[in-house]
Amino acid sequence: MMATSPARPSTLSFFSLSREIRDKIYEFALASSSPLSAWSGAPLRSCCKNWQWDHRGLLHQFSKTSSIESKDDSLMLRRTLRSLLRCNSKVSCESAQIYYGKNTFRFCDLYDWEDVSIWLQDIGCTNRGYLTKMEFLLPCTNFVRQNSEGIRGESVRVDGKWSFTSENTRQRHPLLNQELGTISDSSVEDIDPEVETIFQFLGKSTDPSKVTIKILLAPWTVPGFRFLEEDYDSSFGLDESWFTMDLPNLMEVFRVKYNEGVRVVDILWTGIERSWVFEKHSDEIEAAGWEIAKDLEPVKAKYIEELEAFWPTEQLTLFALRRKAIIGPLIASEPGVFC
Repeated sequence: MMATSPARPSTLSFFSLSREIRDKIYEFALASSSPLSAWSGAPLRSCCKNWQWDHRGLLHQFSKTSSIESKDDSLMLRRTLRSLLRCNSKVSCESAQIYYGKNTFRFCDLYDWEDVSIWLQDIGCTNRGYLTKMEFLLPCTNFVRQNSEGIRGESVRVDGKWSFTSENTRQRHPLLNQELGTISDSSVEDIDPEVETIFQFLGKSTDPSKVTIKILLAPWTVPGFRFLEEDYDSSFGLDESWFTMDLPNLMEVFRVKYNEGVRVVDILWTGIERSWVFEKHSDEIEAAGWEIAKDLEPVKAKYIEELEAFWPTEQLTLFALRRKAIIGPLIASEPGVFC
């Protein structure tokens, strides 16, 4: 009688693990506790500044620690993701879902809205559906001249004479209505039409996951509302941190318009203000069209500590705003005090 050989133990493979365990492994390899720098078009050194304040008290970058972590994590995780994407189609799909779904993607420094839409296009429709968190350090507002007829353009000198031409200038978005006779000859905000493209990309998804967009405002800034000089000392240049409701209004309209599938897109406008100033004007901020959100995620205490180094005797508050639902046609804002 021949002896039977012992049965071979079954080979344990990665795919013999449950999806839940595989996701934990992917998350350990691909998820970062700090935001990832989605836009790397600016020189690395410009993303690694400490808190930078100019004569107006405006914040230009996040903390040195946060920025360096963001850059280092971004580069390391992209390399890891590229390696996993080359394994096979199943690993590629599962790892991409964790990478785009568990990380916060931040745009800062020298970018414009077109760079965002290019990035969204490049990552593809499937990966766009996995996104859950994006942050934007608001790009500098561009201004253009608008004449009393509502035409935007610039003054050019031809044959020794000055004339007004609109040939190379974007005109006001058609959703922003203005009544003739109420328009003054002044400078107005020039809003990039690529903002609409971004919401087209984000809204056309069958993935039910919610995506939250955070707009990171400079300190002491609420769109459409100007804090009073009496709230600050004479060294603050509040006029230069002002911008109107045109961008928030258009973003809210686009958010609703392109919410075609099951996906929910949420926009939070977040900023920093001294507690007593924000509380004093909270009713006026709401009257300007804002809802003061109550579900802002906790922010690391170290950010407050760094700010309190400048104002050690004052308490600062972190706030989040949502644009209230817009009813009726949009009316273009009057030129800001800085325009």
